[in-house]
Amino acid sequence: MTKKAGMTPMFARFALPFRTAFFATLTLLALVLPAQAAPGDLDPLDANVVGSSVRATAVQPDGKTIIAGSFSSVLGVARNNIARLNADGTLDTGFNPNSDNVVFGVAVQADGKILLGGGFTAVGGTTRNRIARVNADGTLDTGFNPNANGSVFGVAEQAD
Repeated sequence: MTKKAGMTPMFARFALPFRTAFFATLTLLALVLPAQAAPGDLDPLDANVVGSSVRATAVQPDGKTIIAGSFSSVLGVARNNIARLNADGTLDTGFNPNSDNVVFGVAVQADGKILLGGGFTAVGGTTRNRIARVNADGTLDTGFNPNANGSVFGVAEQAD
């Protein structure tokens, strides 16, 4: 069979609409179905932090992430310079140490307590000059008060 000018094979009439519907369906599925991230992929988390910066992060063994820096709100909830996100990216509303100034460093100790270093002079309304430790629930560890005389830019747990 020879092709005459101006004639198209029967399937050609359906090719463009089928192709358009096929790719529209794929696009819709990509928007609806959850994507499976591979190890090393970037997490699209947006904690909606209001303030100048997040300066430090630490991940706890349970998958929760502590963020610290110079901010006043996380995910629309007032949080002064330190907050904790659950493993699913939501705010841990029970954790609120409330630092009165920037937190530059954060470290999680093996016992679950959290070290903070920065330019603050109070945590949880109690005087703590530039270094503090909070319990796993975010309350101040009142037995720890090194009373640093200058800003602390980083903290780490010392292995004994």
